[in-house]
Amino acid sequence: MKKASKILSTIIISMIITTMITSAIPIRAYNVNDTTYPFSWSSMGDTKCCIDSCSGNEANIVIPSYISNKKVALISPNAFKNCKSLKSITIPDGVTFLYEETFSGCDNLVSVTLPKKIEWIRDKTFYRCKSLKKIVIPDGVTGIGESVFNGCESLVNIDLPNSVGSLLKDSFANCTSLKEISLPPNISLVDNIFRGCTNLKKINISPNAYSMSFTDGVLFGSDRKIISSYLQTNTRKRYTIPADVRSIAPYSFQYNKNLTSVIVHHWVSSIGTSAFDGCSYLKSIVIPTGVTTIRPDAFKGCKNLTIYGIPGSTAEEYAHNNIMHFKKLIIGWNLIDGKWYNTDRVGDPYINSWIKTSEKWYYVDISGVMKTNSWIKSKNKWCYVTSSGEMVSNKWAKISGKWYYFDKNGYMKSNAWIKTSGKWYYVDGSGKMLLNTSKKIGKKTYKFNKNGICTNP
Repeated sequence: MKKASKILSTIIISMIITTMITSAIPIRAYNVNDTTYPFSWSSMGDTKCCIDSCSGNEANIVIPSYISNKKVALISPNAFKNCKSLKSITIPDGVTFLYEETFSGCDNLVSVTLPKKIEWIRDKTFYRCKSLKKIVIPDGVTGIGESVFNGCESLVNIDLPNSVGSLLKDSFANCTSLKEISLPPNISLVDNIFRGCTNLKKINISPNAYSMSFTDGVLFGSDRKIISSYLQTNTRKRYTIPADVRSIAPYSFQYNKNLTSVIVHHWVSSIGTSAFDGCSYLKSIVIPTGVTTIRPDAFKGCKNLTIYGIPGSTAEEYAHNNIMHFKKLIIGWNLIDGKWYNTDRVGDPYINSWIKTSEKWYYVDISGVMKTNSWIKSKNKWCYVTSSGEMVSNKWAKISGKWYYFDKNGYMKSNAWIKTSGKWYYVDGSGKMLLNTSKKIGKKTYKFNKNGICTNP
């Protein structure tokens, strides 16, 4: 009896060990035609299974919803990584997450059909899928991880549903064929998700977006408090950070080859890691004392850059620690990269302002640059500044071959008589002096010679 009991115990233990070993080893799956699938899979309990890895050279794969009566519920991280033969794949609806690097390095993958109930696409899922041209993200996806589409060089079109609320760092980096993209309204942006997108020109923002905006090639996040992305296709040479910005995100200006001059305002407190990395033509940047944090490699590769700031500031410290040229700002006019700026005691340039210097008036525009040879509209009246930047006042000025008169306050006169050196002149509604003509003014017709003098006042 004892012997029989011992034999029975041995049989039971053997069965348990066999079951444990069998369940631990991935099972090769076969379809109804007894043909091996081009992937390996393993069980996840009694009702579900997981796709483990690519094991064949199939170009087009359709993963079934069930394998051996078990629902396909998961695709392992790296499952199809570097599967060079893969051109298209359809994923069943039972899969709700795509994990890290699932299709990373699938150079020839052109088409992907995602499951309808997928919720998250994890980091680097489609990293460097160089042939992927288009993908539709189903409604219900709430997040796209870091570098999901990084290096998808052929991607020209992607539809993002309104359910997406998170796009992490580099999610679309180096998508060199991407020219336009529409972003859902509820995304919170911090980092530059479009760095290396050398052809991206337009970002469509939903009218319902509460924290994002796209203006003149610049993507702002957090209610315009963060510059998230300054597109590489932006061709302007000079840029002044808007006054409502508080932070310049990591990598935000990276690799822009057009910028030569940047003005940072006092309200900005931080410049992120590698923010201006690779901006090789950047010659000058003004950094006021309000900037208290400049992250590592913020200006990496900016070999010709001069940092302008106040002595003892974070800007000077950064320049010193990184062996970069630093130039002291003075209170008043500073010549920076060939243009005049007027800065206050903290190194913050004035913008959109008239500035009086030695009893003469000058005007600085939205970029902080002193205007020259330009018409300026002030208080709904027109003024003019000369080649030296000085406002014309209390005299005649010849502009583009026409004569105009400006009063003592610098405002252009129009529809008015002007008496100069005892002679009368008249300027019409556009401010131009009448020359060699006749004009009825009031009840009388007056004549004007070639010099504009009225011959019958």
